[in-house]
Amino acid sequence: MRNESAKSRKLKVDLAERFGFRMLFNIPAIFILLLLIALLAFPNPAFARTKIQSGYETNISATSHTVNIEQVDLDKSVIIFTWAPRIGDTFHLPDQHCWSAKFNSSTQILFNRVSGGTSAESNISWFVVESDAFQVEYFEHTFGTDETTYDPQPGDWSDPDASCGAYPLTNLTPNNNAVDFEPGKSFVVMGFKGNATNYDNSTANYINAMYFSAEFQYDEKGYSQDQIVFRRMRREGGGTTSPATLWGWAVRLRDDSIVYQGRSTMPDDGYLCTNLIKDSDGQTVGVDRSKAWMLFGMLNPISALGTEVRGSIVSDAQVGFNRREVGVGDQWPYWYVIEQGT
Repeated sequence: MRNESAKSRKLKVDLAERFGFRMLFNIPAIFILLLLIALLAFPNPAFARTKIQSGYETNISATSHTVNIEQVDLDKSVIIFTWAPRIGDTFHLPDQHCWSAKFNSSTQILFNRVSGGTSAESNISWFVVESDAFQVEYFEHTFGTDETTYDPQPGDWSDPDASCGAYPLTNLTPNNNAVDFEPGKSFVVMGFKGNATNYDNSTANYINAMYFSAEFQYDEKGYSQDQIVFRRMRREGGGTTSPATLWGWAVRLRDDSIVYQGRSTMPDDGYLCTNLIKDSDGQTVGVDRSKAWMLFGMLNPISALGTEVRGSIVSDAQVGFNRREVGVGDQWPYWYVIEQGT
């Protein structure tokens, strides 16, 4: 066997040391590269990018108001907002502050109200929520004078389709992509607070015709197609119930989030009511309240301002609603609890 020279052995040692050092030095880079390859090859289906834009508009006195926003994907975006009269504006009726919201374009949102509110000053707080977890269908639905209103006896929901407006969904997003709404994965965001009026010039408090509930009904449950059932109640004491136009979004979740929906009843003599949270099979569930939130609409036959209702998730298995007065009619909140995925 040929003996290695000292020079040859030294060269091998130098190469090994240099090569080993460089490999150790590049371990973080190699690890990051392998991680990126793994994420691309095996994406996590539960992850969804969500972006929120928000703003606060003050002292709006016009019939309509626009706000420019960063561009959003309309197939994945909704608007959530609330309004209030400007502090000190005591000379206008409540109907003059009833706003609706929708996207004018992918870079602008529009707020609109009845023309009678032109001089009343309002403040609006808004959020635009864009999420990869959303598939969205935008809808507009118009109620004519005295059209598709609901006038039940207290607690009478035996016929859920009685005197209500069923809106057939197209199952298409704004960009004409197909979307299939499913129980446990879908909810309604109503973009109005609302563009719905029911007022008499001699009495300022007929506001109940701007209260709507929106109930999802699914073809999986035996209906002819996916649809939203809207309800409102007749003006107290009879008379004309004014027309109303509803703007909003039907949302289908694409990640592992879960949606629960249901109806509560608050009796005329009550301040509070609660309701169990149940899945689409009618089984009571418990939600993780650290990642759950709620949307709701309501019905009321009385137009007193004391009928305004607050709602929250009061325990892992219950939602609850409360108001400041009794004797202002039975109320029926219809709610959605959305429990975010992992």
